Amino acid sequence: MGKSDNERGGEPIPSWLPRGLEHVALRLGRADDLELQLGRVAFGWSSGCGGPLTVEPVHGETPGTVDAVVTGIRPIPPSAGMLFSEAVNHLRAVLDNVVFHLVTSARGEPLRDDAARKVALPIYETAAQLASWQQRLRNWVPELCAGSALGDRIEALQPYNSTYGIPSTPPIMDYLSGAELESPHPLLLLQGYSNEDKHRAIRLAYMRTLIQRSDESFVAADHNMRQVAVGDVIATTTVGQPVLLESQAALHVEPPITGTWVAPGRELHQIHAYVIEIAIPTLITGAPNAHPPLPWSVDLSDNGEDHTTRISQGGDVAAHLRAGAEVLDYIDNDDTPVPILKMPPPNS
Repeated sequence: MGKSDNERGGEPIPSWLPRGLEHVALRLGRADDLELQLGRVAFGWSSGCGGPLTVEPVHGETPGTVDAVVTGIRPIPPSAGMLFSEAVNHLRAVLDNVVFHLVTSARGEPLRDDAARKVALPIYETAAQLASWQQRLRNWVPELCAGSALGDRIEALQPYNSTYGIPSTPPIMDYLSGAELESPHPLLLLQGYSNEDKHRAIRLAYMRTLIQRSDESFVAADHNMRQVAVGDVIATTTVGQPVLLESQAALHVEPPITGTWVAPGRELHQIHAYVIEIAIPTLITGAPNAHPPLPWSVDLSDNGEDHTTRISQGGDVAAHLRAGAEVLDYIDNDDTPVPILKMPPPNS
């Protein structure tokens, strides 16, 4: 039986991954599984029961007009925010796990509890902030300070030393909407989401949607996802000129450092890609994109296999892409018509 598109075919566990860090690959596999679940929940919410938005035509305030008014919104399932939160936790934790392992390996003995509590991957926006942090740790964990191999690798990853950014929205959408592209550094995003989750729940938008009118070309339409609430007027037409409205609803999350609401699955995917392809290899080897790469997915079930076998049999296709393939397959095989609201004149 041939391997699926997601299987690695039993490739050996990466030789550059130190023994004792197998749990990092397992954590990354767990984050991938959470991202897949989130993708399924988000699509189910946006497409189920004819869509989450209920809209009715009513007389407009201006005589001779008809308004499309939002009369109901199906609540977002609580699992969506929790899945996002758990994935963020694992992606942040693996970086600290790697740093802790490398410190203890360099020292050659276990750390005292007071020193161990100070070990983490710092994330700073200026060189002065990192230097101050390293100075405070000099007597406790010199392995993290400037001049050490690990200290230099940590400095190389800092946002102020990197041009790596995560686009808030796909470039084509920025072009169509006319919005200015925002590309915050993935470590700043990861730190921001993690800190936000410790103090309050990460905010998933109640509802964001695109509205396409039948009397308006795709190019001329407003391509900005907008938040809506019950009572909002999402379109207006004149009596005697019916319009078909198509709503494309999606869950969005509020980033901690930008003003642009983003798709949670795409956001996690880009952060995950940075962690697995750039951050972890750089910390361990001194360079990004180590080969062979760590797997995206790992079977964490009770299958009787040891950690090494699980990792070697992991999958190469990210959850975000697998979830997207599931959506396309569903669309190709679903005969349910797209929910469209026809706006005739309301009854007098």
